[in-house]
Amino acid sequence: MIYLELFIPVIPIAKGRPKFFRRGNFVGTYTPTRTRSYEAEIKDIIERHMLQNNIKTAIGPLSMSLVFYFPRPKSHTKKMRMCMHHTVAPDVDNLCKSAFDALNGIVFADDKQICMLAAAKRYCQDTQRPGVMLRLEKLK
Repeated sequence: MIYLELFIPVIPIAKGRPKFFRRGNFVGTYTPTRTRSYEAEIKDIIERHMLQNNIKTAIGPLSMSLVFYFPRPKSHTKKMRMCMHHTVAPDVDNLCKSAFDALNGIVFADDKQICMLAAAKRYCQDTQRPGVMLRLEKLK
């Protein structure tokens, strides 16, 4: 049963590595600003969509499908344009991490509810916009 299906028109960004700071003997960590702003933008879009469609936070096991669409570089040749797959950085697992953190507590209570995951990186076709296609299904 499809719980949520939505295209999020934001250029995908991978989860940034934590940054460290020191104050005397205290060492702290924080998430990079770029990652925080990306996750906040996704949260805002998802929250508005869920509010408009009266969708509640999912409970129970879930299956998630994510397709990350990237803008194609102008430097790609005709031969390179025939390939849809995005084979350069960022890694697909880091893209999933940033998506999970953005959706955590909004779409699902915790990302440990995700039992099945499918993820792909692709280049946009000529008429497509960069973004993330999210599909979430409830499992029995």
